[in-house]
Amino acid sequence: MEIGGTGSGGSDLTVKQNLTLTGGDLTIGQLDISATGTPVTSVTTSGGSCLSLTTYYYRVTALNENGETFGSAEASQATGDSGNDEQVTVSWNPVSGATGYKLYRNAGSSIQAGATVTLVDSGTISAPTTSVTDDCSGDNASATFPIADTTGGEIKYNCPADWVWVPGSEKFGTEPGFCVMKYEAKSENSVPVSKAAGNPWINISQEAAITECRSLGQGTHLITEMEWMTIAYDAVYVDSNWSTSVGSGNLARGWAANTAYGDTWTNTAVAPSTGSSCLYNTAADACDTTGTHLYRRTFTLSNGETIWDISGNVWEWTDKIMTVDDMPEGTNSLRTGTCAVDPASIAAGTVGTAACTASGITSAAHVYLTPPTALEDGLVLEGATAGSGSITVSLLNTTAGAIDGAALTWSWLAWTPTSEWLEYTSVIRYKGMDYIKPPHKDWDSGEAMGKLYTDAGGTTGTIRAFRRGGNWHNGAYAGAFALGLDNAPTGTASSIGFRCSR
Repeated sequence: MEIGGTGSGGSDLTVKQNLTLTGGDLTIGQLDISATGTPVTSVTTSGGSCLSLTTYYYRVTALNENGETFGSAEASQATGDSGNDEQVTVSWNPVSGATGYKLYRNAGSSIQAGATVTLVDSGTISAPTTSVTDDCSGDNASATFPIADTTGGEIKYNCPADWVWVPGSEKFGTEPGFCVMKYEAKSENSVPVSKAAGNPWINISQEAAITECRSLGQGTHLITEMEWMTIAYDAVYVDSNWSTSVGSGNLARGWAANTAYGDTWTNTAVAPSTGSSCLYNTAADACDTTGTHLYRRTFTLSNGETIWDISGNVWEWTDKIMTVDDMPEGTNSLRTGTCAVDPASIAAGTVGTAACTASGITSAAHVYLTPPTALEDGLVLEGATAGSGSITVSLLNTTAGAIDGAALTWSWLAWTPTSEWLEYTSVIRYKGMDYIKPPHKDWDSGEAMGKLYTDAGGTTGTIRAFRRGGNWHNGAYAGAFALGLDNAPTGTASSIGFRCSR
C-alpha cells in the first residue's frame, strides 16, 4: 500500500507499508517471504524453449528499498515430451511492502542458498505482478541465489538447520559473515552433518575433512583459519562468555578437564551427549544443566547465536598448513649473557672474532647482540654465530691502523627453535603469524585462552596442519585460541574432528 500527499513544508510525502517510527528513526521492516506460499506452476507444451522431459525448480524472492529476501518455498515442474518447445508459468501470493520480485530457476536439482542458478528474465519483476511465464529463452542470466535477507534494518541470514551465522570481521577478511556448523561435524551415512545427537566424526585427516565438507556443495568448505579466528574474536568480546565480564575472570573452555592442569577431575572421552542437559562438564565424563562457568561448552556470539565446543571435546581441523621453518618460537629456551671483545686485537682491515661462553644454547640457536654504549669509530659488527655452549662474535676493523681502547662488552640474547607448548605470552617471534594470538597481550591460559604447540624444532621443510580448540582432557591447554601445529595434513587421531562452513 502506498499513500501520496504533501508534507507541511510543501514537499512530497510518501508513506509505505512496513515502515516503523521508533525513537525518531524511520526504518523499513523485514519483508515476510513466507507470504508467497509455495509457488504454483503449470506447463504449456508450445511457444517456449524449455527442454522436454526435464524437471525445473523455482524459488521467488521479494524486494524493497533495502534489498532482497532469501527464497520462498520451492516449486517444481516436470515438462512433457513435445520437442523442447515448452514454457512454464509460475505464480505466487503477493508480499506486503514488496516493490518487486525475482524468480530463480534451476534445471534438474533444487535451488540452494549460495548456489549459482538462473535468474528468469534477467532482473526485477515489478510489483504488483505475481505471475511469470518462463519460456527458458535468452532473457535469462546466471545469478547467485541469496543467503541473506537484506530487506530490513538488520541483515537476516538463511543458514541451514543447526548451522549459525557468524558476523564477519574486517581484521580477518570474513565480512559480511558466514554460516558454520553449530556443532562439531557428525557422520550420518558417511556425510558430515551438524546436529546435537551422536559423537563427533574423528579419525579423519585434514585432507579428508576438506573433501567431506566440499561434498556438501554450495560453497561449503572446511572452516578456514580466518573463520575460526573470527569466531574466537567475536566470542571473546561477549560478556556472558566470561566468568565475570570481558577481561575479568576467564572464558569458558568447555569439556577439557584434567587434574594435571589444575582441574579436580580428568575426562577420558568426549562428552556423552550434546544439549541443555549436558551444558556443563561437572565431573569426570559427567555433565549437567548447571555448573562452573569454566566448564561450559557453549559460546554466545555477538548476534545472539550459540555455538558448541569451540573449546574442548575434540580438536578441530582448520584449512591452513605451514612448514615448521615458519612457525612461531618461544622464550622457554631463551638465554642471555655478555661477551667481551678486545678491539686492539683486530688488525686494520680484518675481521676479528671472540668466542664467549653461552651455557645452554646449541648451534641451532638464533643470536641477537646489543652493542656497547660506546663503540669505537671504525669498528663494525659483522655478525654472531651460535655454537654448542658458546657464541662467536665477529667484528670488522675498517680503519687503517689498530684501534686503541678497552675491551668492549656486548650483551647477547639467544634461543633455540624448539618443538614445545607455549603460552601466548611466551612467544618471542611470531614470524608474521601475530593474528593467532588473543587480542590482549596479557591473556593466556590463566584466562582460558588455550596454548600454542609449535613444531619449530622439527625437521626443516616438514608440513603441518592447523588444529584448534583442544580435546576432552587438555585442561588449561584447551581454549578458543588453542592451536596445535604438530600433525601432518594426512594424519588422523581419535582426538581430532572438524566442522564445515560456507
